[in-house]
Amino acid sequence: MEESVRFLKKIEKIRSQIFRLHRENLSLDIFLDKVHGAPLEEYEKASNQYNKNIEEEKKLEIELEYLIQELKLNYPAMYNKWIDIHLSICKKIIDSSPGDNFNSTRRFVAEESIEEWQKVKNGEIAFHIPNAYYLSDYDRFCDQIFASSFSEPGTTENPTKQE
Repeated sequence: MEESVRFLKKIEKIRSQIFRLHRENLSLDIFLDKVHGAPLEEYEKASNQYNKNIEEEKKLEIELEYLIQELKLNYPAMYNKWIDIHLSICKKIIDSSPGDNFNSTRRFVAEESIEEWQKVKNGEIAFHIPNAYYLSDYDRFCDQIFASSFSEPGTTENPTKQE
């Protein structure tokens, strides 16, 4: 496997971990905000996990930013392809969202993500983590595209899959 692809898979794995932590914290936040009458130890456990996730996100974001800079410097074509893949994922989400109220917001959030990925492309920000509520299936789209683009023949390896 080409070194740039290995590098990209590492980046995607970390990006996906951050996205999953965002999604988990969304659930924890809803629990902490909305559930009343739960035993105090459940609130403490959820609050501790939330804080632990925030700290883990911060560490992963530092690592991700470093790896992205390395990708940009050492493999500029792969860096651009990585951004273009994420732009195409946002477009696929827009195209696959029917016209009800939730999906109109979902399309709007995906359009915002396109704007954020354009900022990545323009060097304004290092990376973008999409909204975990409206784009909760973002990694499913990532898995499909990255598997078809970068898997070795005869494998089903996906960079965003957790081990």
